[in-house]
Amino acid sequence: MAPARTQRRQFKSTDDERRQAERNNLADKLTVEAKVLADLKIEKATVEGERRTVEADLGPVRYLAMLIGAGDQNVLRWFTLVVALLLDPAVRRDTAIRNCAARFVSSCRTYPIQVC
Repeated sequence: MAPARTQRRQFKSTDDERRQAERNNLADKLTVEAKVLADLKIEKATVEGERRTVEADLGPVRYLAMLIGAGDQNVLRWFTLVVALLLDPAVRRDTAIRNCAARFVSSCRTYPIQVC
């Protein structure tokens, strides 16, 4: 009977070591995944902060879009154009030059004989 007990003890010891190694392996995997999760949470917080900043910046544009009944993108384009035209004289000058050039080019296309 003594050899049978020795074999059981060895088997139990081997089984305990195997289980302990498996637990250690799972604990290591858990640690790695917890680090990945923490990194993702940090990234999510960063993106959420940027989103809130953008929403705060677009607040007046959304208000105008709601008043007019148009889409945010269209209102933003028009708002940018109006602000640029009102505040920057160079933009006004360039816009006028483009309009004159477009009229001149279109008149040249209408009358191909005329030298432009």
